[in-house]
Amino acid sequence: MANLTLEIFTPAGLALQDSASQVTLPAENGEIGILPDHIRYTGLLGTGLLEYYSTDEKKPKRLVLSGGFTNVSENKVTILADSIDLLDEVDRNNYAEKRSEYTELVANGVYDEPECVHARTQLARIEAIDKLISH
Repeated sequence: MANLTLEIFTPAGLALQDSASQVTLPAENGEIGILPDHIRYTGLLGTGLLEYYSTDEKKPKRLVLSGGFTNVSENKVTILADSIDLLDEVDRNNYAEKRSEYTELVANGVYDEPECVHARTQLARIEAIDKLISH
C-alpha cells in the first residue's frame, strides 16, 4: 500500500515532514480524513488537532494546527498553516493566562472587530491545545 508524504509549512518555513499512512485535518467545518490515493483536494483549514499515523508507528502523532490551506495530490499532503503547536513546545502557564485575556476580549468586544476575531481564533487554538495535552 502507498503512503502519504506530509509536509507542513508555516511562515517560518518547513515545520514538519513525515511519511504517513493516514492524516486527519481540522477543516473549517469538521474534519477531513486523508488516506493514500485520495482524490485531488484543496481546501481551507480550521483550528484544531491534526492527527496522523506515521508509517512505522501504531500510535498517532498529534499537533495543533491553526488555520491555513491544504492541497492533496498524488499521495502528498501539503499544508500552509498560520501556526502549529507541538506538545513538547507548549508553554502551559502562558496559554492559561492568555485564555482569560481572550475570553474577556470576546465577552466585551464587538463581534466583527479585528481584536475580537483574533481573540476567538486564539481561544479555539487554546481549546485545541487542551485536547492535545489531554490525549
